[in-house]
Amino acid sequence: MAPLASLEPFRTVYTTISGINILFQLAFLSLYYIPKSLRPLPEWSWRLSLAATGIRSIFQVITDIRYQRRPQLKPAKDSGIFVLIELPEARLFSRPLSSNTVKPTPVGGMWFPNPSRREAERVIIQFPGGAFVLGWDPNGVGKLTADFMARHFKATNTLYVQYRLACSESPFPAALQDALTAYHYVLSLGVSPKNIIFAGDSAGSNLCIALLRYLESSHVDLPLPGGVMAWCPWIDLKLDTALNHDRLPNAKGDLLIPSCLEWGVNAYRLSGEVTSEMEPYISPLHHPFKAKTPLFIQGGSSEAFYPLIKNFAEEMAGVKGNRVRFHTSELAPHDIFLMHHILGLTAQAVLGLRDASEFFDDFA
Repeated sequence: MAPLASLEPFRTVYTTISGINILFQLAFLSLYYIPKSLRPLPEWSWRLSLAATGIRSIFQVITDIRYQRRPQLKPAKDSGIFVLIELPEARLFSRPLSSNTVKPTPVGGMWFPNPSRREAERVIIQFPGGAFVLGWDPNGVGKLTADFMARHFKATNTLYVQYRLACSESPFPAALQDALTAYHYVLSLGVSPKNIIFAGDSAGSNLCIALLRYLESSHVDLPLPGGVMAWCPWIDLKLDTALNHDRLPNAKGDLLIPSCLEWGVNAYRLSGEVTSEMEPYISPLHHPFKAKTPLFIQGGSSEAFYPLIKNFAEEMAGVKGNRVRFHTSELAPHDIFLMHHILGLTAQAVLGLRDASEFFDDFA
């Protein structure tokens, strides 16, 4: 059942009151966090402490009102170049991407700075995070991340994929179907697969890993990409993990909240609909697989899921022949790839991108 705050007129009232409360909360905390001992983590800066608390509060409001920004499916006033990606042939969608109830659909994408050409040196297919239920403005978040990767990851072109958000009409495998559609489209432009990198953060990283698993499993005869870059991947999509998030180490200062994770898990999994065949694609922890594609995994030392992310990286590295690099961003909470400029952790994010770039260069 939807929360009362998600229904009008309560939604407008709740959002207004919550916005005012957050402003007062931040004003108070701007003084409260001056002593290091009172910050969420004593090692954090004043700015990081205040920003992380504010972001967490905003996520709580967005979750309570069940705000979902629907994917863009037609051109608008964009800072990038919008494309509506048509479906590839149906044979590419085999199990577990085939479904009697969830069918592939055209996918909206945004190119930065322009569509890739055949001779492009490093093309990024970007899958944004958001617990599979939160969508972001491609003109804001998309351009920001694309510019960041162009400066520090030598990305020549970035396709920001607006995959379907999870709800009763589009649970798993909708987002994964969209990811495959986007990859097939970039290949159809003539871009060499070795020059294509899947990149994601949080739920987007989960999607990158699931798509790689599908391609590596020989379900389809598509070539493998040049690499996968997974920032703070959400790799344990189980309800008990979501509900117990705040009991994990570092949860006090993390950006994630249990109610948002619960929303995402329930919407993506649709309880009772997940088979054992689907499970590794939804929740990859403890389901390592053999991969010819280089895999870069990042985790923040101050995020609650850091031990789980590190565990998954070790599981993947333990598979003979896999090429995996795990990068720890010191003091970072969840998703500095998206939030580094707000949190004051741009230097840590740049270090991660440069480490990833060097890692993939070794196998170019």
